[in-house]
Amino acid sequence: MIEVFIYAYISGLVGSIFMDVTESFFAKKGISSGVTVEHIGRWFLGMIQGKFSHDDIDSSPVLKHEVNGGKFFHYVLAGGGIALLYPMLLALMGLGFEVNHIFYGMLFGFLTNGFPWFWMMPSFGWGIAGLNKPVKSETIVAPILSHIMYGLGMGISLTLFL
Repeated sequence: MIEVFIYAYISGLVGSIFMDVTESFFAKKGISSGVTVEHIGRWFLGMIQGKFSHDDIDSSPVLKHEVNGGKFFHYVLAGGGIALLYPMLLALMGLGFEVNHIFYGMLFGFLTNGFPWFWMMPSFGWGIAGLNKPVKSETIVAPILSHIMYGLGMGISLTLFL
């Protein structure tokens, strides 16, 4: 049983790479949430220091090592860590681990939009789903695209593992 969680964690890392590639591609097409690795690092390192929300993360002081902190949070904690919920979701749905991981991975990826929309972006001071973000961005569409690709990366890697 522990192997399932190991596979899920590794697939979450792969999914994060898929997510980053997708975000870069769509940003070149003008579709971006506006979230940067610096934002994620500033938010993550701020939480470690007890600051859990910002009036506007762009106005918050730059923190030493925020790029590395952002990468660590994005891959190790969010990408891999959130993927640990995937086997639990399948179990809650009454499914085993012998499912079409590409389909269920993409569904899972879509569901992970709850994290940026209802936790991260409000903590940035941007409101639910980033709707109060001061600079124009696609805070609804861009995360949907990148999170579905996160799930696709998870699904492909799980399919290859199993």
